[in-house]
Amino acid sequence: MLRIGKDLDSGVVEVDLHGYSVETAIEVARAVIAEAYENGFPYVRLVHGYNTSRARTYPYGTPTIKEEIWRLLHEGALIRYAYSRKSSRHVRRAGSITIALRPNPSPNPHPIWTALPGKDYAT
Repeated sequence: MLRIGKDLDSGVVEVDLHGYSVETAIEVARAVIAEAYENGFPYVRLVHGYNTSRARTYPYGTPTIKEEIWRLLHEGALIRYAYSRKSSRHVRRAGSITIALRPNPSPNPHPIWTALPGKDYAT
């Protein structure tokens, strides 16, 4: 089952990353960002939750989902699809990050979405 919320009126693709390990959440985030770009959506909202945003473990321990998403933006790993980390188009909130995508000059006329993997943990 596809677990992506798409608000077609606002152009936001939202995916809830609760229940995923950091590694799986980053894989899901990268895939959703790429597909949203290919399908012509301008924004992806990644809901990582409040607890991950309050954890202060990194750089002394395992980074949180929020920290890893921000690292991807900072290092330019998403530059093909998203504006740079310095862009004011991105919206950081306590429980989510909305990533602004670059315009796709030739988006898929009929959006295609891959099913997300199963959760790593029960939520």
